[in-house]
Amino acid sequence: MSAIMGYRPVVGGIEFVVKNVLTGKPIHVVYDVSEAQVDAYFGGAYVQDAFPTLNVDERELLVSGLTGPEFDALSGRVSRSANYPDPDDTTHWDCDDGGVDDEGVDHFA
Repeated sequence: MSAIMGYRPVVGGIEFVVKNVLTGKPIHVVYDVSEAQVDAYFGGAYVQDAFPTLNVDERELLVSGLTGPEFDALSGRVSRSANYPDPDDTTHWDCDDGGVDDEGVDHFA
């Protein structure tokens, strides 16, 4: 399972577009990972094996589409990532209509 709607290489790593399962809106994040790691993930590698440098909250976003605080609220988990960005802070999250929309249109193409 993956919440990744699209991705592309950018300066600093890979920009992912992930569908937030609670709001339905896309979330844009840039993680310092390689295209080879993305290929491994989509080739069947477990997220923790494909992206060992990402923290648990970053990996959860790619898998489920939930931010760390959202996952914590739904599961009762105490976040293990003290520096996870606030989902309401738009300097970290871009929740506009960019990326791939609900109809499957890839806005990166």
